[in-house]
Amino acid sequence: MFRRLSFHRDKRFFKDCEVEEMICLWVDGVPAPTPAIMKFGIYRNSASDAGRVQDGNDTMYTNVTSKKMTINFSWTGCDGEETAKILQQFDPEYVFLKFRNPKTNKIETKEFYTGDIDVPVWRILEDDVVYENISFKVIER
Repeated sequence: MFRRLSFHRDKRFFKDCEVEEMICLWVDGVPAPTPAIMKFGIYRNSASDAGRVQDGNDTMYTNVTSKKMTINFSWTGCDGEETAKILQQFDPEYVFLKFRNPKTNKIETKEFYTGDIDVPVWRILEDDVVYENISFKVIER
């Protein structure tokens, strides 16, 4: 059986999480397998009139109307059972994720939708499949 190695087993960073099993991601209230990578980002939505002004400096105005969080997830070396669990958890159109928000350093719950999911096969075994990685982005609703 192949097991993933994860960079975030440091209990200091996840002090508010369930340390026994290092559960630091919940999908619709259910613990999810710990991802190898959680990469956070901020998506800025601009008004339709945003853009360049015809002045001497070609000044840009963004006119941000909202900011939405994005999270890129990646799990590596998952077997068939774990892959199925992850794909089933993120299958609904919208999911509530509970995680540590790096902007506030607090455990929060937010609603997201899932982007396209890639799951390349790494190795086919006699009784199972090992996947190279599962990777996708979620965008705050």
